[in-house]
Amino acid sequence: MPCPPGYFTNPYTLRCVQATGKVGRELYERGYVNPEELQYAVAAAATFGYKQRTYRKPRIAVIKECEPGYVRSSKTRKCIKIGGKAYNQLNPIAGNTVLGRAFLGPEPAPLRLPGKDNPSEKPDTIPLGYSGVAPMTSKDNILDWTKRNCKFSNNLLTGHIFANDTQDNLQRLVRLHDGSCLNAPALHTQISQQQKTGAIPTLPHDPTSHLTVGDFNALREAQRRFNPAYKIPQSRHRPPPPEWGLYASPDNVSGPEFVHVLYLDKTKAIPTATGPSYPQSSIRVDMGFLPNEPGIQTLLDLLKRLEAENKLLIPIAGGWKPAFGFPYSKSYWSRERKARVQRLYISLQN
Repeated sequence: MPCPPGYFTNPYTLRCVQATGKVGRELYERGYVNPEELQYAVAAAATFGYKQRTYRKPRIAVIKECEPGYVRSSKTRKCIKIGGKAYNQLNPIAGNTVLGRAFLGPEPAPLRLPGKDNPSEKPDTIPLGYSGVAPMTSKDNILDWTKRNCKFSNNLLTGHIFANDTQDNLQRLVRLHDGSCLNAPALHTQISQQQKTGAIPTLPHDPTSHLTVGDFNALREAQRRFNPAYKIPQSRHRPPPPEWGLYASPDNVSGPEFVHVLYLDKTKAIPTATGPSYPQSSIRVDMGFLPNEPGIQTLLDLLKRLEAENKLLIPIAGGWKPAFGFPYSKSYWSRERKARVQRLYISLQN
C-alpha cells in the first residue's frame, strides 16, 4: 500500500515515515532513501503545508552485519537464526541472492584457530615472538615455509643458504622467537659452549637477547625427531661478580621498622668515621625490605648462607634478578605479617 503525501517507506521497518521528520532526515543522510522518492514526498508535503527542510549530502550506507549463524529477514529486516522458525517460514526467500546474502555480502565463515579448536593442526605461519620447527615435508614445502617464517634466507650458524641446503638439514630447522631460523644441532652446540663458560645462551646475531623458553622447547622438538632421548643442555648457575656483597640493615630509606636488603658494589664504598657508606650508584640489585622484628636475625643468617651458596640471585640476560619472591615492598608486610614471614622462612630453608 503506497504511503500518503509527505511520507515514504522506511526500508528497514517497511512503514511510512514523515519525509521532514527526524527518522526521515536520518534515513536520507545515511543514504538509505531513493532521492527521487524523497523529492516527491517533500513536494507533496509542501502542498499540504509542511515546511520544507534542507538536507545534507547523503553518506555511504554502512549496514550492520548479523552475527555468525544469523541472516537478515527480507520481510522484517531483523536478524533471524538460520534454521530457526522464522527462517524456515521465509525459506527460500531469506536465502534469495537478491534479497538475502547478496545484499549484505557473503556470510562470514566460522572462526578456526589452529592448535586450539583443532589440536591436530598447527599454524603454518608463526607469529613474531613465538618459536617453532620446520615441517617434516618435502624440500619445496619447507622452502615455502621459510619464506613465511624466517627473516633471513640463510642459516646464521652454518652459513648455508636454505635454497641450496639438503632436505635433511631443512627438516632440522628451528625458528626462534625473533624470526631467525637455525639448524638444531648447530644451535645445540652453541648453547653448550655458552653454558660451559657460565654465560646465558643468547641469539647468535644479538648477544644482548637471550633465548626464551619457547626457543628451548622448539630445539627439543626438532632434536627429538631424530633422537628421542635428547635433553636440553643443563646450565651452570653463574655467580654474580666477586665485588658484589649482600647488605642488610636499616637505613634512611627503610626507617627503623624495616631492614633494607641490597646487593652493593663494595668497590664504591666511601670510608667515614662511623664505617663505610655506600652511594646510590653502588646499588646493583634491590632486594626490598624485611620487617625489623624479633627473630629477623635468623632470616638474615639464612640470606647470608644462601649468598655463599650462590642461590639468592638468578642470572638473566644482561644481569641478575632476585629469587625467593624478592624484592618485597613495605606494603607487602602490612597484612598477615607473621604468616608471611613464616612462609618466607620456610622457603629459604628449603
